[in-house]
Amino acid sequence: MRKVMRQQGVIKQPGCSWIEVERKVNVFLAKDRRHPHKNRIYSVLKMLTEQMKLVGYILDANDFEFYDEQSKFELRSWMDAAVG
Repeated sequence: MRKVMRQQGVIKQPGCSWIEVERKVNVFLAKDRRHPHKNRIYSVLKMLTEQMKLVGYILDANDFEFYDEQSKFELRSWMDAAVG
């Protein structure tokens, strides 16, 4: 699907989410690694992933159909690092 979209010149806007903490809005864009607290964020994500694994959750990058192939590779790499 992504290949067809590129061939037809369709440009997908990056996914975006935000959260307000202590009256400050933090914005996160897909594939954006510039957040000033990214190391802490990924550390917490790693801890949460480990806890999820302990209670039986099995991560599967194939569940993320909306990711392109490069994103799937990055996600699998991060998941492998997160769960050891």
